[in-house]
Amino acid sequence: MTDVRQAPVSAPEKADSPSRLPAEGGTGRVLVVDDLEPVRTVISRSLAMLGYTADTARDGAQAVSLFTENPALYALALVDVRLPGNMSGVDVVRELRRIRPEIPAILTSGYSLGESMIDSFARVDSVEFLQKPFKLAALASAVQSALGGQLRRESM
Repeated sequence: MTDVRQAPVSAPEKADSPSRLPAEGGTGRVLVVDDLEPVRTVISRSLAMLGYTADTARDGAQAVSLFTENPALYALALVDVRLPGNMSGVDVVRELRRIRPEIPAILTSGYSLGESMIDSFARVDSVEFLQKPFKLAALASAVQSALGGQLRRESM
């Protein structure tokens, strides 16, 4: 069954009050894939504020390479839809799930959702969608939802 959910919209920022964030913080490692270094940095810092550690990749090939080194290390993949090279964000999620089928994923995009994008997402089972820019609370909600409401605890 295909399940594509859209999380609330806005941009990661410290202005979100702690009372608006989920009651529990998380721990775990998130693979962040975006071609823009400033975006990777903002998302990584936002995830750190939520208790997560981020590894970053600038394109699909780098993301798959990082993930292949230790697939069990990652609690979640957060992937931009449009990436340079021959892999889209949807392709990246498919490849990560070929390696580890149960990896939760969030697709992000700064572009408005059109029919073609919705069709692309529909081909990826159980993926969250987060429209950029987004606020910290929206990121927290999408992460928690992608993890099925269960916060993964790192054993390391």
